[in-house]
Amino acid sequence: MTYSDKTSKHPPAKPKPKRISSGRPRRGSVFNGQERYSVCTTDTDHDENIVRNYPASAFWLVAKVIMQMAESDRIEIIQKGVSTALVSALTGALTISMARAANLLNLQISELRRLMEDGGALDAAASERFDRIAQIAGMAEDILESREEAAKWLTRAHPLLNQETPLHLCHTELGAGQVKRVLSAIEWGNVA
Repeated sequence: MTYSDKTSKHPPAKPKPKRISSGRPRRGSVFNGQERYSVCTTDTDHDENIVRNYPASAFWLVAKVIMQMAESDRIEIIQKGVSTALVSALTGALTISMARAANLLNLQISELRRLMEDGGALDAAASERFDRIAQIAGMAEDILESREEAAKWLTRAHPLLNQETPLHLCHTELGAGQVKRVLSAIEWGNVA
């Protein structure tokens, strides 16, 4: 046996192949290219910079990643609390007021403003609602093939949802289930 390095008894180490992403994001982080976007409270300064620079796109990016995450990872994020900076991204992406966002998250507007001023995180219940809204928004974007169309669809009353907006129904798990069924019907061409 001959090796390029005569002093070594072992063959040279093979370079490790680059890991090909499975499409599943790493725990608690959202990746877009080379930039890291935090979903949790671990890096709220970074979250605020993202929201300031990419207000609407930050929400849509998080929505896509949440859709791909394992339930165990989503539960961990919910338990840690979603950064309030992402609530600003939600309002920008869906063009809703902060008061409406607070209502969707089952928070008082004063409580949400205080949390945002302090750079805090949502509690577990509000984080779960955010997760639900993000999942439905990501699904709507995939099916309607446009962020703008998804945002319009989410904020307009729908006849198959008893004239409620899909976004309003995301307040509960049962309502979100109804919205998912309507989106699936749209995807398969059974609904206008």
